[in-house]
Parts: sequence; structure tokens; C-alpha cells
Amino acid sequence: MPTTRMIQLYVDQVADDLVDDVASLEEEVFTFLDPDKTTTILEITSETLGGVIANSSVGIPLGIPDNAFARVRLFFHDEKRQEIFYAPSHVPSPGFAGVIGAGLRVTEVGYTPGPKYSLGRAIGAHAYFEEA
Repeated sequence: MPTTRMIQLYVDQVADDLVDDVASLEEEVFTFLDPDKTTTILEITSETLGGVIANSSVGIPLGIPDNAFARVRLFFHDEKRQEIFYAPSHVPSPGFAGVIGAGLRVTEVGYTPGPKYSLGRAIGAHAYFEEA
């Protein structure tokens, strides 16, 4: 009987005062999978909340769009073999035998020194796996 699993993560970044630069957000979570079953990725998605606003030289705030980037890696006993998938994906992947684990990584860009930045953002991601 197939088993469905989900891994997810959430990370936020907030500054009370204006800042000169904004570090990128990067987090990764892992789960173990049964290598005796066939693993299929059912869905990968990411979400973004809030954002970064830059104060321009003329005093007009400039909004910077935020889009989180999510990636799933499947790991096998052979250390050299990996399968990588990117979000968004709502179409099942091919099935893979011998998968021992999966990693879900979510990333959002940082901003280098320039204008002063106002910062309040959060990103999250999740992935569904089926083992049969």
C-alpha cells in the first residue's frame, strides 16, 4: 500500500531598523526514505510572505519583488547519483527505486549595499512524496 509523506519548512527575516544590506534566506530540511520502495515526488511548492522595500535617493520607496526558489534532491546509496527537481511542480515525477533520502531547500535572494532597506519577509516550501 502506498505511503504519502510531506516535508516542509518555514523561515523568516525581520529587521526593526533600516539596514544597509539584506542576507539571502537559505534553509534545507531532510527526510529518510525506504530504499526498498519506489519513490515519486507528487508536488513541490514555495510560498513568500512580506518583502523588502528600498528607500530610493529621491525619497520614493521602491518595492523589490520576492520569489522563493525551491529544490528537491533525491539521494541514493551511490553517493554520485542524485536526482534534482525544482518548484513549482504539481505533476508527479517518474518513480525512482533505491532512494534513501530527500532534501528540500528553499532560497530567496539577498541584496547588496545600496539604499537603505526595510525588511520583513518569510518563505516556506513543502514537498509530497509517495512510496510504493
